[in-house]
Amino acid sequence: MKTSLSELVEIDRFIDDEMETGERFLFESRQQLDTELRVSVTVQKQVRRLVTLQGKSKLRESLDELHRVYFTDTAHLIFREKILSYFR
Repeated sequence: MKTSLSELVEIDRFIDDEMETGERFLFESRQQLDTELRVSVTVQKQVRRLVTLQGKSKLRESLDELHRVYFTDTAHLIFREKILSYFR
């Protein structure tokens, strides 16, 4: 199964709800008739979910590292106190 670039763009527009009503209806009808298109849409949705999860994981790692450096290291005690004072 190989999906063309133009088909990927079309699938993205469908997933992002960027199609006009008639175009969306036509695309949904095509999915009913074309198993390969239906699978491509499913795969693209799964890829997006995985990319989102990976991004969240990387963000969590970055935030944990920032916390470790700036909020637990005694070298940054003044910085930590100043930040915490904004929340008191």
